[in-house]
Amino acid sequence: MLTKQFFKLATENIGNSFIFGTTTKFLSHAIKKDYSLRIPDDYDLRSCLRTGSTFAKHALVYSLNVCVLEKIGLPSMMLHLSATFLTAFQLALRNGVSYASRTATISSITSFLKSIVFKK
Repeated sequence: MLTKQFFKLATENIGNSFIFGTTTKFLSHAIKKDYSLRIPDDYDLRSCLRTGSTFAKHALVYSLNVCVLEKIGLPSMMLHLSATFLTAFQLALRNGVSYASRTATISSITSFLKSIVFKK
């Protein structure tokens, strides 16, 4: 059973990730085209929305993994590392198991180093 906490976490993460992904792609196109903030082509808009939806998908999978692992009872540090590993593995699995394993390992190491550097 999904809790209110999951819905709150998921909606916040999905919304923020969609906005971040869309604006990042839009600004990337603007910078690559000589800083022109003109109205973008249809292809550029579709590309921006596709990137935003990909970010939102990643946020949803991560939120679901956090919720499930929290129900299992993992400690805080292991919770985020495990959720990062599972999310990276699940989303990279379409490219093969070895690629998914490498991606998940690199993501977990990066997340761990980030938590050490920023003391989260």
